[in-house]
Amino acid sequence: MPDRARGITPQHAPEAPRTAITPYTARVELWMSLTLLGIGLLALWLYMLSGSKPSRPTRPRPAQPRSAQPRPAQARPGPARLQASQWERKVLTQMRGDQARFERTLAAKRNKHPRASREELLEIIYEEYIRDNR
Repeated sequence: MPDRARGITPQHAPEAPRTAITPYTARVELWMSLTLLGIGLLALWLYMLSGSKPSRPTRPRPAQPRSAQPRPAQARPGPARLQASQWERKVLTQMRGDQARFERTLAAKRNKHPRASREELLEIIYEEYIRDNR
C-alpha cells in the first residue's frame, strides 16, 4: 500500500539523519576495527599459550642404562663422608619424621642395591628425595 494511502506524507515521515562519511571517519573506523581485531588475536594467543606449557612433564623420562647411573660409593668426592646417623637425620627431616615411610624406603633401596652400605643407601635416598621434590 502506498504511503499516501495510509496518510503518511513525505514531510511527516521520520527520516534518519544522514551523516557523510569523510576520509577521516573512514580512517577512524578502520583504525578501531583493526585495534579490536588485534586485541582479540592477542587475547586468543595468550589463552592458547597459557594452556600449552604444563607445569610438570606428562611423560616419565626414559630410564638410564646401568652404565650411566652413578655408583653409590663414588657418588661424590669431597670432604669427609657423613655418618649413618647424620644421613638418617637428614632423610627423616625431609620425610617430616615419618619413621614407617623411612623404613619402607630403606628396605626398597636395600633390595635394589644389596651391596651398598647403610650410609650409601641413606645418601641415595636423600639425593633422590631432593631431586624428585624440587
